[in-house]
Amino acid sequence: MRVVVAGGKLQGIEAAYLARQAGWSVLLIDRNPSAPARGLSDQFCQLDIVEDADKLERLIKSADFIIPAIEDQAVLSCLDRTANSVGVPIACDLPSYTITSSKKSSDKLFMENQIPAPQYWPHCEFPVIAKPSGLSGSMGVKKILNERELALFLDSEDYKRDEYVIQEFLEGESYSLEVIGCPGSYVPL
Repeated sequence: MRVVVAGGKLQGIEAAYLARQAGWSVLLIDRNPSAPARGLSDQFCQLDIVEDADKLERLIKSADFIIPAIEDQAVLSCLDRTANSVGVPIACDLPSYTITSSKKSSDKLFMENQIPAPQYWPHCEFPVIAKPSGLSGSMGVKKILNERELALFLDSEDYKRDEYVIQEFLEGESYSLEVIGCPGSYVPL
């Protein structure tokens, strides 16, 4: 089995490691020549996926499937388009990614399906959490304790540059659910 892992940071390290543990041959693609996952792959190709779609197509033609290990809409769109054009399966559903990569879109989905979620400011008390809508995990997240801190944040360059979601802070553990599958067969991890 030959798999292409696109992206060589943390997610790429995990994907390359697990693929190798499964006995698969791994081709890692990353624009960074020093990608951390490089040492875990059988082959490495330095490539800007968006800028060189022709080379990408040549590289993935012989793969059994592609594992995107990157959270960049332009890169994922290019990978998806190229994979579909050469008939290689890709372990990513772009419409789902588009929703789950946006905190605003995810919250809208929760509301539409009556799934409880933290209240938006100003319909909640302090402390609040300010989160960039389109960044992954805890990147750019700020805990705001009071009105003064909120006023400073709303006047900051961070707030002006990125689209933020401001919600009530919920104390406690954080959980993540990952699911892998294909139509008709899904497994929570």
